[in-house]
Amino acid sequence: FVKKPDWMLSPNEPLKLHHSPNPCVLQVRILSGRHFHHTTIKMNQVAIEMFGIPKDASQQKTEFCRAYDCCTWDEEFIFILHSPELAVLLLTLKTVNVYGKEGISAQVALPVHNINNGRFHVPLFNRHGKKFKGNKRHIGLAVMFKLQPVTGNLKKLVDQ
Repeated sequence: FVKKPDWMLSPNEPLKLHHSPNPCVLQVRILSGRHFHHTTIKMNQVAIEMFGIPKDASQQKTEFCRAYDCCTWDEEFIFILHSPELAVLLLTLKTVNVYGKEGISAQVALPVHNINNGRFHVPLFNRHGKKFKGNKRHIGLAVMFKLQPVTGNLKKLVDQ
């Protein structure tokens, strides 16, 4: 669950979407994925989507990786967040089979205010919210996060 900020809980103030006084930059580096255990070689891709206020919403994707069990991407994505307390990061593993049919293999949603800096193994879930288990190992992505406040010249761009 994502707790609403205090300005949304105040009954005297009308509900409005505004920028946080503390905008930040989120760097997401997708390093690799493990234990996919597809029955055939598939093209794998990670879609990184940001949800929140309309100004924060965006989507980026990794390149395709052709593999059976493990993929290595090592790609970095940068998101400028005007209201990080409302932002949610969605990581989705998409696959394309030999016939060109695209599907969603697994996904996970992470509230940005709960993300810590560092490298993590992020477990992935199916569409019913259950953890994927491939050969008794959890399917997941190795991801590096870096969340920092906006400073310097970037602050001028965010304020516009």
